[in-house]
Amino acid sequence: MHARKRTASILGMVLTMLATLGVSLALSPPAHATQVFTDIAYAPAQPAGSRGHLLDLYLPSGGITPGRC
Repeated sequence: MHARKRTASILGMVLTMLATLGVSLALSPPAHATQVFTDIAYAPAQPAGSRGHLLDLYLPSGGITPGRC
């Protein structure tokens, strides 16, 4: 019984550390971004008075264009 609790506790700590690492990597800007625009509003705030829906835009250096169909 104690071994099962210890295993669950260790697993919980490992999963928490992995989730923290994933969030920190997801929130850091890409290394190749040369222009960064932050907090661009793209939808109204709901509820009123909140920050609303914001995005961060990271643009790469020149030379990369969207593909054509």
